Amino acid sequence: MSLLTPTAVLHQLLDAIWPPFCPGCQALVQHRSTCCGSCQQALPWLTPPFCAICGESLTGAVGVCRRCERDQPAFRGGRSALVYDGVVQRVILAWKYEGVRYYEPLLSGWFREFLCQLPSERYRSLDAILPVPLHPRRLHWRGFNQATCLAQVAGGVWELPVWQGLLIRTKFTPPQQRVGARSGRTRNLQGAFLVTDPELVVGRRLLLVDDVATTGSTLHECAVNLRRAGAKSVTFVTLARQQSPKKDQLPAEHQELVAESV
Repeated sequence: MSLLTPTAVLHQLLDAIWPPFCPGCQALVQHRSTCCGSCQQALPWLTPPFCAICGESLTGAVGVCRRCERDQPAFRGGRSALVYDGVVQRVILAWKYEGVRYYEPLLSGWFREFLCQLPSERYRSLDAILPVPLHPRRLHWRGFNQATCLAQVAGGVWELPVWQGLLIRTKFTPPQQRVGARSGRTRNLQGAFLVTDPELVVGRRLLLVDDVATTGSTLHECAVNLRRAGAKSVTFVTLARQQSPKKDQLPAEHQELVAESV
């Protein structure tokens, strides 16, 4: 008979005092790290067509969203799994800001399911995965970097190394969701990241991993620093994306960029 770990004992006590419930509809479930079948079935997966650069869902024909045409982000392309809304938003917020670590297997499972649907030959050919870093002060408060947890999932799926500490955050900034205008988000991140070993970056094809993409400003700034250090290309994947209110796309002459999408 195997002994229960302290974490397992704590979860059993919690289950006895406070039964586990679905984070989406509050229905009783078997484990704290799950949601009910109905909420799982109704997850808001992002669906094609996607912007060839940022991976946001578009309406109508494929192409490039107006935000990417306007901003010209430094990353080569990217994809996100879920719309940052409803149960997805509640679980991520509880995980990051309330210390609800038992949601980690649930989020990791969603992310793994998404990654396994992407073209593995394209991602396995990359050189390494970099989690978007937290400032040391925020890392101390939170106790973990959610991007690192997700990067390790991606590393396991594609058998790629996860390079922690190659990209660091040197400037303490408020979360991007709390910064209103696009210009303010850009200023918020200027000088916030540093590549610690530029020689390791030169000629590499790198993959950034984060939990949520909002406007893409954080991913862009990370990519700027990596490209400046000599990276050949920078792509990204995130667990969730905050959709733009209006999902515009550009005319057909820009559709050749779709071939560069990841």
